[in-house]
Amino acid sequence: MVRQTTSSLGVLNATRSPTLFVDISETYHSGLRTGIQRVTIETYFRRNDIALAAGLGRAQALVCDALTGRPLNVKEAMIEATMSSEASGPPFERKWTINDHLLGLLLRLREYLVSRRLGRMLELFPITWLAWLVRYLLRGSEHSGRADIPRRGDVVLVVDSVWGYPRRLKYFKKLRRRGVQFASFSYDLIPMTHPHLTHNLELFEGAVRRLLDLSALVLCISEFTKTELTRLFPEALEKSETVWLGCDFAKHKALPTDQKGKRRPNSILVLGTVEPRKNYSFLLDWFESEGGAAFSMTVVGGAGWNTEELQQRMRRIQSDGDRFTWYPYASDRELRTLLLEHEFGVQASLVEGFGLPIWEMSHCGLILVLSDIPVFRELAPHGAVFFDPYSRTSFSNALKSAAIVHETAEVMNGGANREISVRSWDAFATDVAGALGRMIRT
Repeated sequence: MVRQTTSSLGVLNATRSPTLFVDISETYHSGLRTGIQRVTIETYFRRNDIALAAGLGRAQALVCDALTGRPLNVKEAMIEATMSSEASGPPFERKWTINDHLLGLLLRLREYLVSRRLGRMLELFPITWLAWLVRYLLRGSEHSGRADIPRRGDVVLVVDSVWGYPRRLKYFKKLRRRGVQFASFSYDLIPMTHPHLTHNLELFEGAVRRLLDLSALVLCISEFTKTELTRLFPEALEKSETVWLGCDFAKHKALPTDQKGKRRPNSILVLGTVEPRKNYSFLLDWFESEGGAAFSMTVVGGAGWNTEELQQRMRRIQSDGDRFTWYPYASDRELRTLLLEHEFGVQASLVEGFGLPIWEMSHCGLILVLSDIPVFRELAPHGAVFFDPYSRTSFSNALKSAAIVHETAEVMNGGANREISVRSWDAFATDVAGALGRMIRT
C-alpha cells in the first residue's frame, strides 16, 4: 500500500475542482416547506446545474449543526428524502434519531435564552460542549463521521435563513479567511423597516450585517428588496444583484392537472404564514362582515409568531360553518389541488420582500386581488387588481372589478384555459449561476 505524503495531498488539493456548497441547514433541521425553505429546496434540486453553468466542478449540500455551526456528515440519500418528501408536515419521512431530539432540546434552550435576553449565555462552556458530548456519545447516528468542509477556491451559496443560527455565521467567517467565497440571498429587510410587524430585530440586524461582511455577492429576490438593502446598507450596492424567484411546481412530483370548470364560485384562496404582516385580521374582519357573506375562504399557512388570538379566531370561524377552512400545512399536491379549485387568489400583506404566492396563483389561473404595495406592483402580471389593505370597501370593490375584468377576458379568449405561463425555477437557477459566474471571474 502506498502512503500519501503531505506533498501528494497538496497536489490533490491543488487539482481538486472547486465545489459549490449549497447551505440548506435550517430547512434540513426544521422540516418546514414555506417561504425561504421553498426557495432552498428548489435551489438544492438544481445545485448541479447551477455549479456547471457557473464554472464550478461539482455541487453538494451543506448541513451545519444548529448549535455549533460546523458541517455535519449527512448522507446524500437522507438529504434527498428530507427535501423531496410529500409527508403532511415536519419532520417528513426522515428518520429522526435520539441525537436529533437531544439537540432539538438544546436548540430550544438556546431560543429560550435569546427570548429572555440572555443571549450571551450561549457563549458559556456548557452549551457548546454539551452539544459535542451528545455527538460523541451518539456517534452511530447518520451525522457521524467527518464532513466534507469547504476549502480554498470553493463557493458557499447561503440560500437558507441564517439569522436564527449565529454560530453558523461565525464558522463561515473562519472559512472565508481560508479562501472560501460566499454568496448569500437577501429576502427582505422587514424586521428593520417594519419592526412592529416582526420580532427579534436585534438578532436579525446583527445577522444581516455579518452576512454582508461575509459575502462577495448578495442576491436580492426583488428590486424592492435591493432598494431597501442598499438604502439601509449603501456598501451593498456594488455587490448586490436582483434574481427573481420561480413558481412552477417541482418536476419530480406528479401533481394534479388542470381542473377547468371545477372552480368553486366566489371562493377565495390566501397563501402565507399566519403572522401580523400578512394582514389576516383585516381579511377576517371583512369575511365576517356583510361584504364577505357571499364568499368562502381558504387559508394555507402555518402559525407564526404573536398570533395566538388570531389562530383561536380562525379555529372558531372554521368550526362555525363550512365557508372558512385553515390548512396549517399543505403538500405540493394538496396546494396544487387547492389552486385549481378556487376562483380568487388574494394577498393582503402590508409589506413583503417578494410575493411567491402571486405567481403560483397566477400560474394556476386564479383571479388576483392584491394589496397595493410596491413589490406586488413589481411582480403582478397583467390583470391583477389592487386594493388599499386598510379599507374593507376597497377590497370589496377590487373583488367586483377583478371578476368583471376576467369575465371580459374569458369571453374575448373564447373560454380558453386561463393558466398563465410565468417564470420557472429553472430560469431562477440560470440567473443564480450567471451571478455566481460573474462573482468568480472578478
